[in-house]
Amino acid sequence: MEDPIPAEESNISVPESAPAAESQESSSSSATPAPVSSRRETYNRNVYIMLDVNHRKVEPKDIIEYEWPPKSGDRWFLQEQIGELLDIKSFSRKYLDFSRRKVNHEEREYLEWNFQVHKLLNETLLRDMNAMRASEIHDMMQSDFADIYMEYKRVVSQREREAQLAKAKEMEAIKNDSVKLAELRRKAVKSAVDFNKDLQNSRRNERRHYWDIQTNIIQSRRNVWKVLKPEATRPGPYPVALIPGQFQEYYKKFSHEELLRLPLGTVMDTSHLFPPAREPSPPPLSIAEQDLIRYEKEEAQRERERALQAAAQAQLVNIKKMPNLAYHGYDDVENQLYPM
Repeated sequence: MEDPIPAEESNISVPESAPAAESQESSSSSATPAPVSSRRETYNRNVYIMLDVNHRKVEPKDIIEYEWPPKSGDRWFLQEQIGELLDIKSFSRKYLDFSRRKVNHEEREYLEWNFQVHKLLNETLLRDMNAMRASEIHDMMQSDFADIYMEYKRVVSQREREAQLAKAKEMEAIKNDSVKLAELRRKAVKSAVDFNKDLQNSRRNERRHYWDIQTNIIQSRRNVWKVLKPEATRPGPYPVALIPGQFQEYYKKFSHEELLRLPLGTVMDTSHLFPPAREPSPPPLSIAEQDLIRYEKEEAQRERERALQAAAQAQLVNIKKMPNLAYHGYDDVENQLYPM
């Protein structure tokens, strides 16, 4: 790209309201070159601005509402598009409770492939995109930006209408082609198989039970419960008593031990209500001082006897280990140690 040529001096125009004298002085001084400002020599920087930073106004038809992860039911908007459409500089200051998250690499590729987001946002915004929950954005736009929200709903309905028309045209074209019809049938069967597979996995791992709001009954799969015989669940002529004392087939039989514990006002057996009765503790022992002294003396005497007996046993073991001692000497030693 060639640099722009600075404007020539002849392009400088003189106001028409200037006096004739000044025009004569300017014509006389045209022979001498006027000083050129340094700003005239600078280049026009606008020609070097890249396309990725150019501003592009966002319209309701450009807004992307998508589902991520696919088949999860969670729908999101791009914060950059919503902020530009509604002229909101900072969501974190104006709407503190809104949830947002960073768009990961796989999600960005999904947006580029299906919604051409790289053609709607410049490269600077594509590097740092944030996703906001669609339910919160819908409520906010409906309450604070009603006009823009109505325009957006009109665009969405137009998109759905065009998609339905395109699908109808595709079906009309497929009806006349047996090969495409067979391919469409195969795709429909595969789609049904995938849907049933995901549904069964969800029921098996995540949704084992669900709550019926109308009847307040927790429903679950039948094969996880024990099924009774029809005779055990078939109601009879008198299933329940409508008035106190009326005969009914569903009653409970109480044993003699249970009747002794009922009712609470005249209960006969209170073993389950109160702690078990225990015998009183024995009285404390009172030992006289003389008895304590005598006990200590006896204990000391027994301790001395045990010490003497242990010493005698050790001496006997040492004597038996001597090799030159005759056999008859053992009896003498034993008789000396243990006199009869």
